[in-house]
Amino acid sequence: MAVNEKNRFKDELIDVINDEGEVVGNCSQEQIYRQKKSHRIVHAMIFNQAGQLLLQKRSKNKNYLPGFFVTSAGGHVASGESPEDAIAREINEEIGVRLRVEFVRNFWYEPFAGFRKNIYLYKGRCEGPFEVNPDEVEEVAFFSLEEVRKMVGKKEKVHNELAFIINNYYQK
Repeated sequence: MAVNEKNRFKDELIDVINDEGEVVGNCSQEQIYRQKKSHRIVHAMIFNQAGQLLLQKRSKNKNYLPGFFVTSAGGHVASGESPEDAIAREINEEIGVRLRVEFVRNFWYEPFAGFRKNIYLYKGRCEGPFEVNPDEVEEVAFFSLEEVRKMVGKKEKVHNELAFIINNYYQK
């Protein structure tokens, strides 16, 4: 039976950060979004030998953007957790692999006025096989960057953070 995302993460604590990225407190994921508190997010861009990007299609169990394509793996940095530990956890939790990833950069993302996320972006290489967690991921597939750019450009079912990353850091 799939775990309802809202109930699963109701009590998970996430660090609240200030404009300098310093931890200033923590609260539940629900409070983070309801009160529009700045926090940290991690995303991994995993490529195969051919240079194709692995995207995951979010599970239909997700409250936010179910069935949308997003980066290879990603999620919230839990309270007290480093971004490096968070990305390793998310990759293993969502697509069932352990691999070394390289830090690319971090940047602020503001989905709407007054609400900011500090995103830590990582990249890695893996051919699979992948063992997706059905509570998190419906499926995974490799796409050329050109295909992903077209998906973003056509505003297909693409998560807004993936669109931001592609538009700002993976253009030709």
